[in-house]
Order: sequence, then C-alpha cells, then structure tokens
Amino acid sequence: MSPRTPSETDPVDRNTEIALFRYGLIAQLVHTPPESGQQESLLREIAARTYTIPGSTRTRVSLTTLRRYLKTYVAHGFDALRPAGRADAGTSRAIAPEVLAQAITLREEQPARTTQTIVDILQRDPQLTLDQPINVHTLTTQLRQQGKTRLKSIPPERLQELRRKSEEYLRFRRARAQVTVICKQMLSVIDRIETLRREEP
Repeated sequence: MSPRTPSETDPVDRNTEIALFRYGLIAQLVHTPPESGQQESLLREIAARTYTIPGSTRTRVSLTTLRRYLKTYVAHGFDALRPAGRADAGTSRAIAPEVLAQAITLREEQPARTTQTIVDILQRDPQLTLDQPINVHTLTTQLRQQGKTRLKSIPPERLQELRRKSEEYLRFRRARAQVTVICKQMLSVIDRIETLRREEP
C-alpha cells in the first residue's frame, strides 16, 4: 500500500502530531520546572526560535500561545493539546484572543485601516500561529463588539480636534458669505453713484 500524502493524513493522526509538537515546545518547562522568575525568560527563548509547524505555514509560535499551551497542559494533560473539534462546523469560527488583541492594536494604530488590510497584516505576521485563515466578516463583527469600528476607534481628543476645525470652517464659510453680501451691496452703491454722476447736468 502506498503511503498517504499529507493531504490524505487521518485527522486523528494530524491532531496527535499537532499535540506532540505543542507538547515538545513546553516539555522542558514541564519536566524541569524553572526557578522562580525564569519561566518567562525561557518562554521568550522558545518563542524566538523557528519551527516546522504541523498543518501550518507559520514558522514561529507566539509567546501568548506558548503560555496557553503550558497552562492547558498543566490543567488538563496531553489530550488537551490536541486541536479541539469544531462544534460550530459550517459557521464562523471565533478569532483567537491573541489574534483579536493584535487586530485591535492595528486598528488603534491607524483607525482608517480596513478590516481586510488588518487581516492581510495578521496573516503575514510570523509571530502569530493561525490554525486557519482569518475570516474578514468574523473579525469585523468582533472588532465592532469591542467598540473598535473605524469610526469609534478615533481617539476622543482627535474627535474634539476635528469638531473644533469643523466649527472653525463653518464660521469661516458664514463670514465669507457675509463679506460677499457686503461686497455686492458696496458695488450696488458705487453703481448708483456712478449713475447719478452721469446724470448730472
């Protein structure tokens, strides 16, 4: 029997492979607990390395993800490191907390960024491990739920500045309109004076 190609791999085998990879990342911390205050430093060292990640084109694992793997293993054991089966198949999948946090940061940095642009940036970020492509509509919904729509993301001080400039512009337009009326009235008076002068004997 010919060996199966990666695309034909049994989902159970793939989930075990992913769990083993995740366990390998944190095994050192599990079996040789670091001294007090050293765990974070070790996690950063692990996050700085590159890997061949099963089922992903990514080569790095974020610090947040490593913390989650360690916490999950300590609380629930090896099986909890397997990718969870989706009970919501056919519907939009929630965005991972670390991905959503980065999306919020990108929106706050440049409030004019579209969600599609944010998705493109996230999917190119080597620090993020994505189990699947980010759905633009799902991210849009979650950003809106966090109050991070393109309009609401404008800082309050910036909104005040925009309102002030808008009010100044309106005052300028009103003043300009008044000057235009006055100029027309002056021209009308000058025309009458010139007419009267021409009519003098």
